[in-house]
Amino acid sequence: MVLLRNLILEREPVYGIAEWSKQFEPSMIGLLPDLVNRINDDRIGRSLDLLYDSDRGSILTELVVRIVRDFHISMEEFHNDSTTITFSGNYSEADGSVKRGKESLKITHGHNKDHRQDLKQLLWTLTVSADHSVPVHYMALDGNTADTDTHIDVWNSLRKIAGTPDFIYVADSKLCTRENMNHISDSGGRFITILPATRSESAWFREYVKDHDIGWKNAFSSNSHGNDIEFRVFDSPIPSSEGYRIIWAWSSQKEDLDSGIRDKSIRNAVSKLDSLHATLDRRRMKKARIIKRAEEAISHIPYIAYQINETNSEKFRKTGRGRPNSETKYTKTIETR
Repeated sequence: MVLLRNLILEREPVYGIAEWSKQFEPSMIGLLPDLVNRINDDRIGRSLDLLYDSDRGSILTELVVRIVRDFHISMEEFHNDSTTITFSGNYSEADGSVKRGKESLKITHGHNKDHRQDLKQLLWTLTVSADHSVPVHYMALDGNTADTDTHIDVWNSLRKIAGTPDFIYVADSKLCTRENMNHISDSGGRFITILPATRSESAWFREYVKDHDIGWKNAFSSNSHGNDIEFRVFDSPIPSSEGYRIIWAWSSQKEDLDSGIRDKSIRNAVSKLDSLHATLDRRRMKKARIIKRAEEAISHIPYIAYQINETNSEKFRKTGRGRPNSETKYTKTIETR
């Protein structure tokens, strides 16, 4: 319990927990007065060994079920998400091998959500109840585990905790695979997920809205801190390729965010093109390099196009010495800019 309270309040390293615990009234951290001075990193290490050797899955399930019962937490809807825990160092012994008779985790490289591909990681998933956001399930996984591969195991565990498959499972677009969705549906469950923009259904809808009136229905509206927030929804006339219902959503917040990002991107692109134009006035540059820099400036930016114009200028230079006269000869050169 001391370690748990420390993780919640301070996250001191193991060697610092003994000193940290002395600043509290012992009863506040679940200790008798004579036990405070007995805390040290060796004792904490032995406690962690015992926790590792125990049936942690059963302990967690029993704990969650008791909390749900005692505090009357609704089990009708769960929300899942994942993140990566980044490590600095080699961690050569964290290789996924069997330790103390159990499979251990592999700290290794993967798709790092801290954008630190140079560092190793573990994948960590957390599921909370929609009612008061109470944590009901977590998993720590090898660092190279794909998010898409976690949802079936998570959902199966939630079914055991809830005692029924008839709950709504909410997760991000990594849930949106045929295998994941079919498993939940075939088992009698329900889910809500995000349709990735790369799916063909998304491309179809973008074309559909060009020549069809969309009957948006108001789903939610509020005024928070003086800002109007509105959501509208539209039932797709076609299902997903797997046969599931698709609901398109419009958000006023998303529209404002997209507009701001788009305006900033356009300003940055125009600034880069202006800088390129100024460079061309000062020095010569090969046409291929000009095109490359212009393409980089407007890459994925809407409403901007560029045009490269070449102008030829003639220059004449006297070939001989002396003052020019009617017999003087000149050579002509043409410069292209």
